[in-house]
Amino acid sequence: MDHEQIAEQNVVERYLMGRLTPEEEELFEEHLLECQDCRRQVEWEEDLQNSLHAVAADAADTAARAAIVRVGLLAWLARHRAAGWLLAAAVLLLLAFPILGITGLLREQARLRGQIAQLQSAVARPRPQPTPPPAPPDPERGKLEAELRTERDARSRLAEQLARLTQPQVNTAIFSLGLVRGGEGPANRIALRRDPEWIVLAVELPAEEAPTYRATLATAAGRTVWKGEGLKAGADGTVAIALYSTLLAPGSYKLRLEAVDAKGHASPAGEIAIQVTR
Repeated sequence: MDHEQIAEQNVVERYLMGRLTPEEEELFEEHLLECQDCRRQVEWEEDLQNSLHAVAADAADTAARAAIVRVGLLAWLARHRAAGWLLAAAVLLLLAFPILGITGLLREQARLRGQIAQLQSAVARPRPQPTPPPAPPDPERGKLEAELRTERDARSRLAEQLARLTQPQVNTAIFSLGLVRGGEGPANRIALRRDPEWIVLAVELPAEEAPTYRATLATAAGRTVWKGEGLKAGADGTVAIALYSTLLAPGSYKLRLEAVDAKGHASPAGEIAIQVTR
């Protein structure tokens, strides 16, 4: 049973008056074991009926006296029907009002108590918390997240590239570059594979040895791509320069050499023209 069914079928009053079927009585008593509000309402209804019984007992004598008065009034009305019927009706209402008025007040009191119990039960129940609406998208946050993804992708590519660079290099391409002294000579051709790789430039040095050399690799437009100092000739009179192929886009380059003496003074030592293709 639920509270709506109990209220609609007046189950509490029928229970106290013994008018429920055995099945209804069993279901209602099972409900009473779990529902404190309905137990309280049964107690109030029982108090009401006890109060009504007490009022009826106290008013028994009054009712008997009222009946005698009613008989007397009826006899009087028989003799004075035209003059006193209004007065007699008022007296009869006054005699009946104490019992009817008390009964109505007690029933109204019980009804109000039942409504109060239901309201208290509803207040005591935990109310479901409303789900907050989703926050509107933040354009600044979206921009930061996109930048973070870009940075992570760049780091991942650099990590992969570093892993390739730190691995042992095999079959490294070596390009011998002849030194040109004065005037323009044919360009040294360097053909690179499409995949990034290490390459070695074996640069021929001048016959006049210097303590060290300085090398500058620049594009045809004069932009410096790489610069190194402290280069020393090997036993075969060349110096090996290892570069990663991504530094060299297809195009024309010049490798300028400078001889550096013991005092740090540099002087031109030659120039090498390079043509890079893929």
